[in-house]
Amino acid sequence: MSTNEDTNISKNQELNWFLVLWYIHIHLIGIYGFWLLLFETKWMTVLFVIFVTSINCLGITIGAHRHYAHRAFEAVKPLKYFFLIAHTIAGVGPLYNWVCYHRIHHKYYGTDKDPYCSNKGFWYSYLFSNMMNSNLNKDELTKIVDMRDIDNDTCIMIQKLLYWIIIIPITYLISISIPMEYWNETLLNSICIMGFLRLLINSSVSRMVNSAILVWGLKRGDKYPVDDNSIFYITKSYWLNYHYLLPWDWKSSEFGKYDKGCGTLIIKIWRDLGIVKNLKTSSTEDIRKIIQDLGSKKISLTEAIIELQKLSEEEVERENLRWAYDLKSVAKDMVKARVLKSGDGTHDVWGWGDKDQTQEEKQQAIVTYTSSTKDQ
Repeated sequence: MSTNEDTNISKNQELNWFLVLWYIHIHLIGIYGFWLLLFETKWMTVLFVIFVTSINCLGITIGAHRHYAHRAFEAVKPLKYFFLIAHTIAGVGPLYNWVCYHRIHHKYYGTDKDPYCSNKGFWYSYLFSNMMNSNLNKDELTKIVDMRDIDNDTCIMIQKLLYWIIIIPITYLISISIPMEYWNETLLNSICIMGFLRLLINSSVSRMVNSAILVWGLKRGDKYPVDDNSIFYITKSYWLNYHYLLPWDWKSSEFGKYDKGCGTLIIKIWRDLGIVKNLKTSSTEDIRKIIQDLGSKKISLTEAIIELQKLSEEEVERENLRWAYDLKSVAKDMVKARVLKSGDGTHDVWGWGDKDQTQEEKQQAIVTYTSSTKDQ
């Protein structure tokens, strides 16, 4: 593991009081903007803020998260530009920083190296961790996690260099001026809705993707296993288990669904149009079934892994499920170490291409819609 074991991200950090004041203003004015959206604004402004915010969220979830942080698929250059622009307009910080800290978070979840350490509680993970001054410079961060693919992306590095110069005209002035210019929206409504309310939604989505959903998982000794993601009481989705097991699976949505949701649907459309390729996933019917049954059957993860091994043995003769044998052979080393998130940093892969990703894991993955062929 290419990291200094003494490196500690979440300890000895100090609050950035400018960010504290900024977040206070975002939330107070954003809430007022929501009231204006409901009772005072023009209907065109309502549609416009929904449209722009949706684009921003695509830049965060599909762009920054699935594509750049986890390398779940490859995209054509115009789509990469779209991701970069959408993420910039979202106003949640440079894309480079977002990807870097999310990879570190995945690689060291639950340890002092986790920048959004959920062991410190909900408010630290969701909010306060985003108000801290980083105690690491770029060289120290790159020792913790591999960022060479991002370093080699010229557009991302330009955005990182110029971000605090371009954010005001691109993120705020243009979006605020459009409602005023084209349908005579008031200045107050435009600022509060297109400025602060939109930024409040975008920053909330960004923080949720990074850390907040982790905190609602039940603890050891509770009714359900430690990895239960109890934010999803209705669906009982065990997204956390699966996403940390195979973070490069493009079908894993940000908020608890597998192979469903708006983001996944959009990726499927892009796939059929040929603008995304090399989508990485796994034959995970048995894996997902076992994970989803954890809540309803009240079985432990150890029992689930044993059952998964049995299913793998039953399917080993099927030619189209060759992955079952591979999974069985690495279940002890890969599944147990990576699914049982004990907070010891053993689940140490941020996504596709991590240097600690094993060859077995790569062989298990199914890469569809490659450059030369398309799976029907």
